[in-house]
Amino acid sequence: MVIFGEDLAACLAAHEIRKINRREEVIIVRSSRSIGYSRRLLPYYAAGLVERAELIPGGLLEVADLVNVASSEAVSYGDGYLMVDGRQIAKPVVLVSAWPLLNRRGAVNILTPEDAEALRDALQAAKEVFITGGVAALPVVDALATAGWKVSLTWNCEEFDSDVESVLINELQKGGNVRLISEPPSDAPLLINFGGGDPPSLPLGRGAAEGFIPVDSSCRVAGSDLHAIGLATKVAEPEGFKHRVACEEEVLLQAMNFAAFKVKAPFPPLRRYFVARFGGRVYASFGLTMGEAESIGYDAAATRIRGWGRCSDVLLKAIASREGHVLGLQVAINEEFAWMLGLLYFIVLSRAKLHEVSRAISPIDLQNPSFEGIFDKAFKALLRKAMLRSLARTSQRLTGELNP
Repeated sequence: MVIFGEDLAACLAAHEIRKINRREEVIIVRSSRSIGYSRRLLPYYAAGLVERAELIPGGLLEVADLVNVASSEAVSYGDGYLMVDGRQIAKPVVLVSAWPLLNRRGAVNILTPEDAEALRDALQAAKEVFITGGVAALPVVDALATAGWKVSLTWNCEEFDSDVESVLINELQKGGNVRLISEPPSDAPLLINFGGGDPPSLPLGRGAAEGFIPVDSSCRVAGSDLHAIGLATKVAEPEGFKHRVACEEEVLLQAMNFAAFKVKAPFPPLRRYFVARFGGRVYASFGLTMGEAESIGYDAAATRIRGWGRCSDVLLKAIASREGHVLGLQVAINEEFAWMLGLLYFIVLSRAKLHEVSRAISPIDLQNPSFEGIFDKAFKALLRKAMLRSLARTSQRLTGELNP
């Protein structure tokens, strides 16, 4: 198997495969001098808030996982085969760590640690910075605003419904260091491109459609024998809805799904997993938004609730089908509660039933008894709405049958 890419997700895919399969050769083809770096950490690295962006050392892969690492300069390909370091590899499984080709003219494009170092040099002479990428670029906004720069962000936000988006906008603008704009000015002193660009040309295969590389839950590229993970991909969900991958955490889920596919292990579908952090707060969107659910024919119900007491800073919006299955969750919480995100994603991933969810996450603490926690209350309220909607539909159907 040949993996084009050296970032954290590419290395995780190789590492996961090696846990089970120690026989087949795995080759990582890298174009950066660094390996195992997190793209989300690159802005913090550029701003001097973290010392390094690498999370997986190359030596670990080569020694512990027996993964061969080759330079992209040592690779060439022809009709159905690859040449790596002078060796021919026929019909390899090819995984491309597909990040957008960020090529906005006049901008600093952040893909690799080398780009982050270039940004660090550019920041020394800048008092104000302009960023493209919308809500997906919040890691850059958070890093630079924390380090003291005034930030202008070109805004778009398809991952949240408008009511939750308005809350996020208010919290972004609360401190005064961030303003949202529709387009950066032509004379912007420093323009940073984090979330936009063209998908890369895939080796041994066709390019992307509609600005993204379409993949399924095994990360297979539509109409191809290639597999791809990364922010340049768009995932087809089981119900037919397609969502763009917009944060590195979901790319890591892609990497694990691909690894499971490669070793013939079961793997779940991929539903949207979007997480952004700003100012000690976490904003997450899992699964479908209300608008998306309605666009693909769901008769959906939704409820939005704010917390109280210890959870006073929690905002939760839940979306469910009229049959009572959870379709999507949008949440804003303090970082101390970020451990809950995995549980909330599983609820969406498994299309859990509302009455089961309310039991599973009800607080059971004899020292601090609570009859209604925020999540429990939200799911019970949504269950009532879904049941009323289902009863109304049944009533309409029966009325129509009695009065044709």
